[in-house]
Formats: sequence, structure tokens, C-alpha cells
Amino acid sequence: MRLYRFLGQNLFAPPYRLLPLAVFVYIALSFFYHPQSPFHTFRLSDPDDYMHLNEVINWLQRQNWYDLSQPRLSPGAHIILHWSRLVDLPIALIAGPLFKAFGAMGAAMTAALVVPIILLVLLLTLLPALAEPLVGEERANLAALLALFAPMMLFNFTPGRVDHHNWEILIAGFGLFGLERMAYDKNGWRFCVLTAFTSACGLWIGTEALPWLILLIACLAIAGAWYGGYILRHAALFGAALAFTTACFLPIALPYNEWHRLAMSWFSLADVIFTALAGGMLVLGWALGQLTKKRWLRLGLMAALSLFAVTLFLHFVPQALNGPFTDYDDFNSTTALDNIAEATPLSAAFHFNPYNHLTYTRALMVFIRFLFLPLIALTIIGWQLRHARVKERMVWSFHGAFLLTAILLSVFWQVRIAWFMQMFAIAPLVWLLFAWWKKISHEIKGRTRFWAEIGVFLVLGPLPVLLVPAVTSGMNLYPDFLLFPAAHGVDDACNLTRAAEFIGSPRHRYVYFPITILAGANEGPELLFRTPANVIAANFDVPANRDVFDFFNARDDKAAIAVLRKWHADLVLTCRNVPPFYAGLDHPEAGKNVFLRQGADGKLHLTSSLDHPTLIEKLVNNQIPQWLKPVEIPEAKDYLLFEVKLPPAKTKP
Repeated sequence: MRLYRFLGQNLFAPPYRLLPLAVFVYIALSFFYHPQSPFHTFRLSDPDDYMHLNEVINWLQRQNWYDLSQPRLSPGAHIILHWSRLVDLPIALIAGPLFKAFGAMGAAMTAALVVPIILLVLLLTLLPALAEPLVGEERANLAALLALFAPMMLFNFTPGRVDHHNWEILIAGFGLFGLERMAYDKNGWRFCVLTAFTSACGLWIGTEALPWLILLIACLAIAGAWYGGYILRHAALFGAALAFTTACFLPIALPYNEWHRLAMSWFSLADVIFTALAGGMLVLGWALGQLTKKRWLRLGLMAALSLFAVTLFLHFVPQALNGPFTDYDDFNSTTALDNIAEATPLSAAFHFNPYNHLTYTRALMVFIRFLFLPLIALTIIGWQLRHARVKERMVWSFHGAFLLTAILLSVFWQVRIAWFMQMFAIAPLVWLLFAWWKKISHEIKGRTRFWAEIGVFLVLGPLPVLLVPAVTSGMNLYPDFLLFPAAHGVDDACNLTRAAEFIGSPRHRYVYFPITILAGANEGPELLFRTPANVIAANFDVPANRDVFDFFNARDDKAAIAVLRKWHADLVLTCRNVPPFYAGLDHPEAGKNVFLRQGADGKLHLTSSLDHPTLIEKLVNNQIPQWLKPVEIPEAKDYLLFEVKLPPAKTKP
């Protein structure tokens, strides 16, 4: 009875003290018991995660702090991935002591399972803090429960997700949290400094932090100019601390010979220039704002200073007009980038084919799962901007600015921004949930009230993002439905583990001399992690990606052999499930570049050409050229492996 009363007071009724802990325990158990979890499969969900582990292993094996090169990637090309050592630190702190006991791969994988769990704790702490100014301290913890129904956001905190995206989500959320405190608390100078520090960390980690930092600065500048007083002072302190911290990070993040570079796709001098100009704008806005009490004059001064800062930034960093991928080569910034699913806009899911009703169903499911709740949250914010008290409107407007920006960027730029969109939608949804529960308590009594409250909760959580997709996709009750937070996101069509173990096994001669593998860009990072071999391509800004594309996409032997000779490839590896990208089928158009051919299995298969298919199509259809020797991989029927047997190159007399 005491336990029931304790849980009732702390878990199922305000102030919901144990709710974040209960949610964490449920998610952690789901991670552990889901059969597709990395705890059981020892597999990661994304090539970026493997590459981060490769970077950490290189560092722990005595690579220099500033040396971000990948020696075994495109051997001889000196490939540098400008990723932040800041993200490597927690992984290295856990993996380092385990190196001798578990080996490099085991230690790194163990760290990859632990670090995201720690970040999940930070997320479940941050979400109630974001909701508190909107719903009050007693109700804020319910935000942790609604986090369960933000699948794209939660996916980045699953075990094995050691890419930088979870860090950027936390930093963007903390930016909004700091903005709330700077505007609401007269003594919030500590939040000015702390938010500036985390924002500078976000820039060091990656360019993903830049849109949210720009938005934070804009909101703070407008609020400071409108209200004046301590908000304007906090804006100046934030700007000065941001410029100082970012400048201090430059010599830590980059070697001296790279200080002059103005790259936009990774941390560089361009970020220092941006923060210096933004900080100067805020400090000057505060200094000049002391001369007048007219808010419209302060707004005009801040707008003029902002325009001047933007003009100076574009003068010093003109390549900023070309976007964040201006440092990528032509192939990786166009053809390759267009085939990265998370880099495509969400609007691509709303292209309807009048002759295919499935396109309408798919669009409806995408809308329900990803846009339904954020748009409801945005509507609530709009309503509150008209009905809330004056001081509360400022905080609601901050949430609205962040959420609206996330929705627009997700729909029209890249779907990966939906991670942030779902996070910024949670606090307004908590307010709506309590508003409905309050209305129900006044109008409905007894058992009917209980079911009405449950129904409201279903509409704002499980129904759109769990129940409807589960019914339409035929999701199994166990484990997919009951353990849904542990969604693994791994494509089981091409499980590389067995093939990599075969190549990297001491029982085979491949490990006794340095070999180079030609495989798809998605396989590259995992092959680097699981084998001692060199690889040619990876899903980053790697010039050799073009060569691998030309090899698999080749329709004559001469072009393919030229690529093998250029990189001195020893092995060729490809999945039987042909990646449309490499077969020229990524933008299919019936009758022009897509045809149907009857395969050896008697079934019809798509092909790019009836007379001249691509090399990768020939390989999976057992039309193997003489210069490739098939190698059987036991227990890995989904991958094909070939040894390269090229004739001696002709030399000119």
C-alpha cells in the first residue's frame, strides 16, 4: 500500500518526480532486450558511427590530436575528415582503459554502447527544463514521457549512435533553454556564459549548430531591443562570451597551418569571424541602447547593426553564399549527396503519382508520423501568443521561432532536421495535454473521465507515431511494438558482419599482406573498423567515391579496369541487393532508364539496360568478367566477393 501511494504521488500524479527515471529505465531495458539491438548484434546503425570509432581508435593508437586523417581510406590520397575531437573525448575515455582487455574493436564498441546512454540521461533532464516555463515545475516532467513519441530524435540516442548528431540535438535544446533563462531571469548571467560556451562547442562539433545559433542570436537581439534592461545586458554578455570562447577553441581544434581556412562545412576561422561579428553586434546594441528608452529606435539600431555584421561576414567569407557543402567536390556535393536519405527534404515524400495509390498512403503516413504533432504544437504556440500574459508571450515566441524554423528546414531542406523539430514540439504538446485534461476534469466524471484522459494522451503520442504506423506496416507485437524505443535502423538486406569477419580472419591470407578493397561507400567505414584492409570509398567527402561509382556503373571493361589499376585494388565486394545509386536506377523512369528482365530465378528484375547493363548488375546476375575471380563467403550469402586478376598492363615501347 505504501509503494502504491508512493508511485501514485511521484509517477502517476504531479509533480511526476519519478517519470524521467521510469522512462529512462524503460528505454534502457528496450535497448537491452530488443533482439536487433547492438547489445546483441554487435552492429551499428550508420556508417558515420563506424567512422567515428575508427577515428577514436586511430587517436588511441598514438595518432596526433590534430591529425584527423584516415590512413587506410583511399590509401595514398591523405583523406582528412574534419570531425571534432570533442565528440571523440567521451568515447576515448571509456575505450582507452579497455584497450588491452578487449582489443581495439571490442573497446571501441563497448564505448559506443555506453556513451549514448549517458547522453540520453542529459536529454531526459533537458526536456522537462524546456517545458517548465510553459507548464510549470509540477507538470514539466511529463515532457520526458512524450519523448518516447519522437522517434527520429530518440533514434540518435540509441546505443551505438556515436556520431555527432545527438550532441547537436542537446546543444540546440540547451540553446533554447538558455535563451529562456536569459530572457526570464534578471540574475541569469550564468546562463549567458554557459549558453555561449555550449554554442561554441556546437560550432566546433559541426555546422549543424549554426542555424540554431543564428536563431538564438536573432531572438535574443530582438527581445533585448524590445524590452531593454537586463535582457539587452544579457545579450551583450552572451555575445562577448560567444566570441571569446569560439576564438579560444580555434587553436585547440585546428593546427596552426589551417587557421587561415574559411571552410563552411566544418569548424574554421569562418566561425570565429561569425561569432566575433555577432558578438560585436550584440555588445554595440547594448551600448547604444542605453542612450534611448524608445524601443522602436533600439530595434532600428539592432537591425542596422545586424545588417552591417552580415555584410562584413559575406565580405570576409564570400563562399558562405554557396551553402554548407561548398568545400565538397562536384560529385560528393551533388550526385552522392542526393542519394543520402537523411539529406533529402521531407517534401520528397509528398510527390504523388495519380496512377499509384500507394504514394498517397505513404505521404499520409509520413505526415501523421512526423508532421502531425509538430503542426499541432505550432498551432498551440500561435494561440498562446494571443492569449498568454505579456511576459509569457516572449517565451512562447522563442519556442515558436525554433519550432517553425525546424519544420521549414525539415520540409524544404533536409529531413534530418526533423530530429530538432520533434524535440521543439514536446513542450507545447505537454501544455496542450494538461489543458485538455483540465477541461475534461471539469466536464466529465467517473470512469468516463479516465478513458477520456487516456484518449487525449493517445492522440498526442502513441496514435500518430506508433499505433497507426504499426497497423499499416504489420509491426509485430514483440519486440517491435513493446520495445519500440530500441528501433535499430539497420538495413538487414546487406549484413556486412560475416563478410568482414571472413576478410579479416587470421585463417585467410588477406590479413598477411596489405590489401585494398573496392566496395560501396556505405561499406567502407565498417570494413575499416572490422578488418585491417584499406578501402577506397566512404560516405563522406572522399574524392575516390567518384571512382567507385564509375567502376560499378561501368558498361565496358576498360573503364572498370582503369579504376582497379588506379587504386591497386585486390578485392571487390558488393551486396546482392543492388544499390540503385550504383546501377543508375536511383531516379527510375519506365521505358527510358529502367527495364524488366527475367532473371535466373524466373522472376522479373529491374535493369538499367537490356543490352548494356552496368557492371554491378552483371556481377549479381553471375555475368562475371574474366579479370574477377569469385570467392565464396561462408554464411554470408547476401554479399559477393571477388579477387582481382588483371592481366599485366601494357607498357609503351
